[in-house]
Amino acid sequence: MAFCGICGTQMEEHARFCPKCGAPANSGPVAPRAPASAPAAGQNTLMGVLSYLSILCLIPLFTAKDDPFVRFHTGQGLTLFLAEVLVSILSNILWRVLSYGLLWRAVGYLYGILGLFFLVLAITGIVHALQGFQKPLPVLGGIVLLR
Repeated sequence: MAFCGICGTQMEEHARFCPKCGAPANSGPVAPRAPASAPAAGQNTLMGVLSYLSILCLIPLFTAKDDPFVRFHTGQGLTLFLAEVLVSILSNILWRVLSYGLLWRAVGYLYGILGLFFLVLAITGIVHALQGFQKPLPVLGGIVLLR
């Protein structure tokens, strides 16, 4: 019985190529190996996703603080949440100060654009968490709040 040396799939005895991955068969039999490990599953993935959902980033911060995967995503989500709060406060102040001129409309548009930007960042973080990656977010990823 032969196994592929790349993916571990069982092959026919005289097969020249693996039927699953197409790798050339070795001359001798190779012991099967376990498939590549899947990304963090279950509670860790859920906590990673919760990290990017606004104020819900506090749930993984207090419940799964010892897991490095969750801690990384919680730090990214907390940075994103604080940036959202800061932009909201600043736009509210600018809105009130500029409410008598024509610039109040520009502040509203800018706030809407930044809201979409934060939404894209949150979706990017959620996708990274679901895939098991620890990639920093674009633009805000360099700001590290949790170590």
